[in-house]
Amino acid sequence: MKSFTVIMQPHVVAHYLTRRAMRRFPSMPDTGEAYLALFIGVLNTLQAAAASGGLKLLAYPLWWPIPAQMALDEDGRIAQGAGVTLDALFAWMKSFDPDIISNRQSLDDFWKELQGDDASTEPETKMENGTRLIGDFAQVPHGQKMQEYETNKMLYISAALDALSDNPEGEASEKQRIITWITSVYGGSEETWKRIIKVDDIITVKNEKREK
Repeated sequence: MKSFTVIMQPHVVAHYLTRRAMRRFPSMPDTGEAYLALFIGVLNTLQAAAASGGLKLLAYPLWWPIPAQMALDEDGRIAQGAGVTLDALFAWMKSFDPDIISNRQSLDDFWKELQGDDASTEPETKMENGTRLIGDFAQVPHGQKMQEYETNKMLYISAALDALSDNPEGEASEKQRIITWITSVYGGSEETWKRIIKVDDIITVKNEKREK
């Protein structure tokens, strides 16, 4: 295996690119809702690039190159176990990113900007040859989980409301109680659910329950 510096899961790449875009365009609202919408858009772009062969993928655990026609699964998502090297990401973005095209960014500069100031919460493994694996390649891709959580969030909120007693402390506190319950039952992290679930979602579900 060639000694790459960094191999990331696609959702890690999407997260880095999303935060990079939000830092570069300060007029964008720095909210969970804005983040999620942009994150899913970036993930869709990565999927299209992988399917066209523009973004080269490697397959865990042997790290063999994935042919473009095998890059996506039957649902159109990047195949489970796929990894993106920092080098491949940089090479793909060189085709359209003005800072890279004009040589204002080296690979190291790009990587530093990509990470920003946010400490990563992703699992990381360092291999004997120095390669850093960012993400849990043996698990379901985080991007797929995010989309599933977004699709099912109203059902999860409804289940949480059924399980929890009324809370007199107000909607914000109720949101935290619902997120804590959903995290304990359906998994994921509280930070992920905070990005996905809004107070308006809770109000919508409560109104629907009253109408039934």
